Amino acid sequence: MAALTGWDGILDDGEEILWQGAPDDGLDFGSFWSVQTVSAVFFAGFSLFWMAMAFHITSGMKDGFGQVLNIVFPLFGLPFFGAGVYMLLGRFWAEARLRRNSHYTLTNRAAYIGLDAKGKRSLERYAIGPDMRLTLEDGDLGAVWFASKVNTMPRRAPSMGRSRARIGGATFSTQTIGFERIANARAVYAMMRKLQIERAEIEGDKDA
Repeated sequence: MAALTGWDGILDDGEEILWQGAPDDGLDFGSFWSVQTVSAVFFAGFSLFWMAMAFHITSGMKDGFGQVLNIVFPLFGLPFFGAGVYMLLGRFWAEARLRRNSHYTLTNRAAYIGLDAKGKRSLERYAIGPDMRLTLEDGDLGAVWFASKVNTMPRRAPSMGRSRARIGGATFSTQTIGFERIANARAVYAMMRKLQIERAEIEGDKDA
């Protein structure tokens, strides 16, 4: 029971595990061509331009203070350049590392996503019901999406979500949640659809 190891007592009475797995932890550049990539290129490019101009302007200062300024002043652009490089490429390594520490479990009642990283553990439970919106992303490494959440970020913060909107002084990022980059996505989707139908029939009998 890899995905729920150490989570004794988590499952309800009568809850049974139907499937367990983990996302592929390889680098996924499928979302490389995006608005975020364009922003990252502009951000990193402008930082390089700023550092080059700062170095050029201060290179003519020959006194001791000018020589120090010639070294230090351009370095102020490094944090912005680093942020641009992260937005461009580093985010893919961060996402792969997150998947490497993630585990999935499907029971006859809910979908679980466990995370064990940096000494901290978390387990999210998503009850399966008729109202759960299932989306199958088919392929050798597919996905089954079944939930979403909205994250609030300060203005100008980079968004890692699939979509985002700005309202007032904050950026709202919509994050899609599910079993991603799994080899048997179609089979898992079929199991979840069957559970939905069974749950709908049970609730229909209760209402009758």
